[in-house]
Amino acid sequence: MDKNSLLAEIRDRIRQSRYRLTGHAERESESDRVTRQEIEESLLSAGAEIIEHYPEDVRGKICLVLGFIKGQGPIHVVCGLGGEVLVIVTVYRPDPGQWLNWRIRNKWTMKTCHFCQGKVVKKKIRHVHYWGDEIVIFENVPAEVCTQCGEVYFSPDVLEMMDNATLKKTPPDKSIAVPVFSLS
Repeated sequence: MDKNSLLAEIRDRIRQSRYRLTGHAERESESDRVTRQEIEESLLSAGAEIIEHYPEDVRGKICLVLGFIKGQGPIHVVCGLGGEVLVIVTVYRPDPGQWLNWRIRNKWTMKTCHFCQGKVVKKKIRHVHYWGDEIVIFENVPAEVCTQCGEVYFSPDVLEMMDNATLKKTPPDKSIAVPVFSLS
């Protein structure tokens, strides 16, 4: 489904009140003081457009819609179309420091550590990812690492790649045996 068809389907479901907000979306809309009416207005606004589309998402057709509220500016709405009901995953007022023209994510990097104020540098690391009882090792992971305390920071794009590999059960490049010791 192309972006225009997807947006048309979102608008149809909004007009028919065939949508639900997740608990997360409700908390975020409360935090940013965005009402139900404003969510509808933004998705039905003439300037609304899909600015990011995630066709490979395991939850179905997920997209980020930029919409506008008259006199109040832009809001972002993450929408999911998987069944008969539109699911609004989250809603927020975009931070101008993180978006160019409300449409493109700024590709910023950290310069100092949030915790110790040490210098942060870009590196490729090995990351051990714990998912319930599973352990997954990712190699060559782009990260930002504090040279003083060692804190590691991951971008949303990197986190999405790790989530997709873990949730979709992508076959690994290799497998290794890991010894387990009990110290009790």
